[in-house]
Amino acid sequence: MRDSPQLEEYINEQFPHRDECTYLNSATAGLVPADTMKAMSQFWQSAARGAPSKEDASREMIGVEHVRERTARLLGAAAEEVTFTSSTTHGLAIAATSLPLGSGDEVLIPEMEFPSVVYPFLNAAERRGFRVKLLNWEGYGPDLARIESQISGRTRALCLSWVQYQNGYTHDLARLGKLCRERDIFLIVDAIQGLGAIPLNLDGLQVDVVASGTFKWLMSGRGLGILYIRRALTEEMKPALAGYRGVTREVEDPDYHLELLDDVRRFDLGAPNEPGLIALGHSLGVLQQIGVDNVHERASRVAERVRRGAKERGYRINTRDEEVSPIVALSTGTRQTDNALLAHLQQNGISTCIRGMGLRIAPHFYCTEDDADKLLSLL
Repeated sequence: MRDSPQLEEYINEQFPHRDECTYLNSATAGLVPADTMKAMSQFWQSAARGAPSKEDASREMIGVEHVRERTARLLGAAAEEVTFTSSTTHGLAIAATSLPLGSGDEVLIPEMEFPSVVYPFLNAAERRGFRVKLLNWEGYGPDLARIESQISGRTRALCLSWVQYQNGYTHDLARLGKLCRERDIFLIVDAIQGLGAIPLNLDGLQVDVVASGTFKWLMSGRGLGILYIRRALTEEMKPALAGYRGVTREVEDPDYHLELLDDVRRFDLGAPNEPGLIALGHSLGVLQQIGVDNVHERASRVAERVRRGAKERGYRINTRDEEVSPIVALSTGTRQTDNALLAHLQQNGISTCIRGMGLRIAPHFYCTEDDADKLLSLL
């Protein structure tokens, strides 16, 4: 759905409260669409009427598969490569504990990553004997040359964010994947700051594992995660935990023979997060109605207006010119004055936040250039 009066009407229907504040904070949490809110309300009303039945369980499974297929389309992956977790951290912990890593191996992680990227590997390293090496970098982010220079003969995995949470630095996954495949290195990606805002096609990339939450650009609330594992890699990965949903046996089969499923569902444990899946399914419907290419174009237009306007006003811009991500980091020069500016913006109805590189401005497709102009008028 391209820009048109019909699109604006659709966005107004989905986000009827967006005029209550100028919301430029989608890298923290996305606004939840009206379709999603309605579906969630219907779910809880239904749950309040009585206990689940076998018919409900059947509908649950149909619902999970429907959302799995929608999520796979968003990722550009096959449905059997996609499952659901509780968070980005959960998905990365599965990678850290299940990939064939061991004594003498090295996992390379850039400095200044969000902690969810680091702690699962630090914990697994103590148990499994591999080493975590932090990659130092300068400037906007760790470019390909810097990453390549830090790879050693022991490097077995590279884990990083597709989009850096502080300033939107976006990695070229095609080039990273090629480098890692040539060096026989697993590429593990935290996608939470890009998924839903930037088009992605994993079918054409050499990425091994992708983990993401759903509450930022996917606009689906907290408590659900997405996990992608490349099909050919799945059977090499041995789950640290097992549950009834990850095995080949029927639920009521008394023969408790442990035979794991041969795709990513082997990491499924117990009952799925139905409310989270319902929310994700409907929010994906909104994203797919608009089209992620159009989502990216609209959000980037607002972000670029903010970046140029803030630069003209003398602010330090800690985001690259024409960055792929619609995240902009700007600073007054000190944390104290950044905090004062944040308070000023909040008092005037603008929602944003501060991260390590200054104020983080993060418009989604429901934001407009008028929103950017309001922000700029207060700088």
